Amino acid sequence: MVALTSCGPAVIGTLGIARQDDGSLTVMIRICEESVDSIALRAINSYPVPEHDKPDDGRWASVRDELAPLPTTVIDSVDIPLPFEESSVRSDILYELMAYGQNGTAHSAYFSAADLAAVEPGFVLTPAVRASSDAVLTPPEFESRAGEACS
Repeated sequence: MVALTSCGPAVIGTLGIARQDDGSLTVMIRICEESVDSIALRAINSYPVPEHDKPDDGRWASVRDELAPLPTTVIDSVDIPLPFEESSVRSDILYELMAYGQNGTAHSAYFSAADLAAVEPGFVLTPAVRASSDAVLTPPEFESRAGEACS
């Protein structure tokens, strides 16, 4: 008897998107193990079209991933400027940031243009952990959640 399984790369960390006082965005990369060396802006879904009230699957599928190498291989923690223009995030598409390494990936929260615009200076958009739906946290709260995700 043969059992077939399918699985993706291991999740090896988490990504937060922080709004700075000057309005710019920073990616807070927190790696639990291994390392990452590139980051991508990935379209993962589209929002419902008002006249049909359902997503147009072709709309998001035609959005190409934007890939950027990181300035250095990340093996622990680093904060970098968002390597993509905030204006490139469309309002009709749902996205995520994904950092890639040889042995795994790290992910951000899912977000739209409106979600990014709503992040106020001094706060971090982060993946929800466990049953909590809080996705916008202070930097210390994000650090705590990132530490929990690694344990």
